Amino acid sequence: HDRNIGGWRPESGEVPPSLPEQHWRALVEQTHASPHGPRPARARAPGAPIPRKRLVYACTKRGWREMEALLTAFAEHTRGLGDVPDDELPTLERILLADDLFLMALLTG
Repeated sequence: HDRNIGGWRPESGEVPPSLPEQHWRALVEQTHASPHGPRPARARAPGAPIPRKRLVYACTKRGWREMEALLTAFAEHTRGLGDVPDDELPTLERILLADDLFLMALLTG
């Protein structure tokens, strides 16, 4: 295998992206490609409420333990996201849809 886990070749002069979210997403799509094509995203009707229970689950079930610990503490501190205003839930949902590597890069600068 001539590429590292990130999919780039350092010996050939390739430079990894600074925030590789798009690159990682493309690798995940290639790795988990379905013969039936990509699964459609579950669409939510505009203006429909975002279930807090689903967001709490997304906080507590992460791939990286560090992110899971951080987001679980956030969910517990906000009493199951009950303290998060309804108008901020779409932003939280968007954050939780990002992969852990991208979130860690945002947090650590």
